[in-house]
Amino acid sequence: MMPRLRSAVSLLLFLLSTSVSFAQDRAPVYEGNNLPKAEVKKAPFVPRLMLGGTGGVNLSNVILQPSLRQALHIGYDGGVVLRYDVASFAGIWLEVDYSSRGWTEVHDDLPDYKYDRTINFVNVPVMTHFMIGGGSFKLTVDAGAHFGYYLGESSTVTPLPEGSKVTPFDKHHETPVQNPFFWGVGGGIGAEYHFGRHFVAGLRGSYVYGFGDLFKNSRSDIFVKSSEQIIAVKAYLLYAF
Repeated sequence: MMPRLRSAVSLLLFLLSTSVSFAQDRAPVYEGNNLPKAEVKKAPFVPRLMLGGTGGVNLSNVILQPSLRQALHIGYDGGVVLRYDVASFAGIWLEVDYSSRGWTEVHDDLPDYKYDRTINFVNVPVMTHFMIGGGSFKLTVDAGAHFGYYLGESSTVTPLPEGSKVTPFDKHHETPVQNPFFWGVGGGIGAEYHFGRHFVAGLRGSYVYGFGDLFKNSRSDIFVKSSEQIIAVKAYLLYAF
């Protein structure tokens, strides 16, 4: 009986010593100030309302059918922005601005000839604004609908050289814009920088395609298609409340 008891106690002591040795080998060792730190929880995102201004240039033309040779028309664009960030990576962008655009006609056989039509709109883009990046500097992507209402227009034309045998097509030059409402879709990319909690500055480039026509488009009219396309480069500065 005693030999068996001795054997059992010896086996128990061997297993206990082996367990203690294994636990010591697996236990983390902290030296000096290298102590375990409590897990830091990230503060939840708080939605932000922003208000500010935007401004830049428009490079535009009009898709005409029958087509006419054109150069890019340069105009300006400026207004106010209301933005509501619903998440750290996305927000809703509402803009109301004064937009000057149009088209410029040129002629292959008349190098000095140019007809320029400037059309002014109040423009209202409603877009989703996406932000990429975790720091103060973020890349941005915008996409959404654009609406506008015609305000007025003006035009200039270079006089033809005396005795010119070439006559540009100008039947539409005296025809004003016939459809005052503009609607289309657009999107763009850019970058912005967040200065602390309250200020955001950014630069974005965008492209807008208009679905409506500037002129009537029946078979008896001059054009069957007269839709705008606009490339804009704009800067903005926003204040977060």
